[in-house]
Amino acid sequence: MKNSENALLESPTGTGKSLALLVGAVGWQEEETRIFNAWINQKKNQNSSSQSSQRSFSDSQVPNFRISASDLSASAQGLYLVRSPPIIYFASRTVNQLRQAVQQLKLTKYRPKMSILASRKHYCIHPIVSASEELNDDCRKYKNAKCKCSKAVKVDGIVHCSGCHCAFFVDNPNPVPQTEEIWDLEDLNTDGNKKMFCPYYAARNLAKVAQIVFLPYNYIFNPLIQSAIRIDLSNAVVIIDEAHNIEEVCIESISENILDNIKEDLLVDQKYAPDDISPMYDIVIITVDLLLKILERPTGKRSGNLEDHTPTFTYTYSGEEAVEIFKHVIPDLQNAVSRISSHIITLEEREKFVKISEYLFGQLEKLELSLCMLSENPSKYSFFVTHTLNRQNKIVLRKFKIHCLDPSLCFTQVSEQARSIILTSGTLAPMQSIKHELGVDFKITLEASHVVKKEQLWVGVIPFTPDTPIELKGVFGNRKNTAYLDGLGKAILRIMQLTPDGMLVFLPSYTFMNDLVDRWKVTGLYDGLEECKKLYFEPRKIGNVEFSGMVKRYQGDVESRCGAAFFCIYRGKMSEGIDFAGRLARTVVAVGIPYPSYTDICVAKKREYNDLHNPFLKGLQWYETQAFRAVNQAIGRCIRNAKDWGAMILLDSRFGEGDTRISKWLREQIKGYDSFELAENSMIEFFERKLMNDN
Repeated sequence: MKNSENALLESPTGTGKSLALLVGAVGWQEEETRIFNAWINQKKNQNSSSQSSQRSFSDSQVPNFRISASDLSASAQGLYLVRSPPIIYFASRTVNQLRQAVQQLKLTKYRPKMSILASRKHYCIHPIVSASEELNDDCRKYKNAKCKCSKAVKVDGIVHCSGCHCAFFVDNPNPVPQTEEIWDLEDLNTDGNKKMFCPYYAARNLAKVAQIVFLPYNYIFNPLIQSAIRIDLSNAVVIIDEAHNIEEVCIESISENILDNIKEDLLVDQKYAPDDISPMYDIVIITVDLLLKILERPTGKRSGNLEDHTPTFTYTYSGEEAVEIFKHVIPDLQNAVSRISSHIITLEEREKFVKISEYLFGQLEKLELSLCMLSENPSKYSFFVTHTLNRQNKIVLRKFKIHCLDPSLCFTQVSEQARSIILTSGTLAPMQSIKHELGVDFKITLEASHVVKKEQLWVGVIPFTPDTPIELKGVFGNRKNTAYLDGLGKAILRIMQLTPDGMLVFLPSYTFMNDLVDRWKVTGLYDGLEECKKLYFEPRKIGNVEFSGMVKRYQGDVESRCGAAFFCIYRGKMSEGIDFAGRLARTVVAVGIPYPSYTDICVAKKREYNDLHNPFLKGLQWYETQAFRAVNQAIGRCIRNAKDWGAMILLDSRFGEGDTRISKWLREQIKGYDSFELAENSMIEFFERKLMNDN
């Protein structure tokens, strides 16, 4: 941070990396602020006693920071062209992960001014809006509405309506709660209820004066969100925790999917638009019409995926071909979206409500952004048109995607603004791929070992099934091989019988999981698994509330005599963001190597792009990297703190000792076994010893 350098740090979960980063960053910031304030006071004294105060001080005279006019007395304002000590942005993937980081900050002596930026879903306390399925749109409606009813509540002797408008916002539109403590989202929500202010807008106001801001990392990398929230990254220190999927985040931030029903949605919105903005919709609809014509009769190179029950055909265009298609409409679309946006802002500043879907307008902004990025960087993009068919071979869905192939296009825009970027996770390996993909120099790199003792871990590669040895090799051709499916089931059952409490089993795909279950039910193996532990299977689609309930039931069953086993999917909901400490995951089993789908057109074009444009990370290397990073992320569910212990089992012959694609802390412990029985005996000894020590 002092030298404005970037860092890439891999440190396993439970080693205290978040706490160390917070202490180091906030401590450095506090010292910089102390030096800064002393320097400012010195200059103020000079200004008050000398006629030479009419000059500006150059950056070379300012130690490691910049100065803003707000930091100076009235007599000296306007003389300094630089700004105050760096703000710290601490970002992670989910709000729950941010909550954990805030709890870590509470453990320190530091009490910086802070804020937590999150969506309305986490902050809204209005009794009607918070329960709405269209929360963002209803928030705009209620906060700009006037009271027209008699429903009211009394708070501190003041009558507030909470029915037809949002009293939390209307009665206090610019709240800046005063606190010197480290707070969490629940604290701000509670305070908002007591003092009648909106926590969502309070958090945004607090961010303007904060020294450290906690936020989801799409707020930083999505240019539209960054602009809307007014995040100023200049000279900032950006810490990205859980950064193992940062490449995907960057790509999605400047890519866009559009469905064929967008025109109908636009026409609905246009009905509610004011007269002076309605013509802007006509321009947008002309652009959309062009896209729909392409959707109906695409001419690009065709490929198909007939494996699923809903077959799809994808038509592919190069970035250069897409630019030719869109070059005449991009300027008009830019102008239309810009005018619609400015009109909405103007009306809302006048506290007037415009019934325009925030979700739909967000799509338009993203479409405009993606088309502009495409026109400026055609070689870094592909354009896809996809038709989904039903069983009668009729098209039931059309969509197109403007897809970025190079994450550095997004990442460098952030790195060029920030003072330093620190990427950290327990599973960044293989680390060289991140350097080559993001296009930024990381002068500081670290692969840390774990803080747990070696005797707390059992890490093994088991290449064969029990009894009659069959090679455990989860290649695509084996996924319908009954001998492989049966042998894999027997191996999992034997491991389950050894494992106390909870066990996680990670599988490459939902289709494969369903094939396994179907086969095991035919052979009777499924009954044996059920007798051993309560079984759970990660569903393909499930709401957050239902999923949380399932995890809680699993946790409860782990406490029972036999425990429970959860069959999960690599890269799924169970692979990150949930803390399976202690008894909840005494064993984690990794089945197969989860290579991205070879038939996915985005994967195929990415491999082609890297072969042509990235000499340091060719397409095949990138492809393997995605698979092994998912394995590292899944297997890391086992050890969550310094006192934890457990077994991590790699059930595939393609894993090996010393594989640099595996995280260092696992690599140091991996042992290969020539037979299942040798591994089984070693595991028996491990579990007996650990259970005896626990008792």
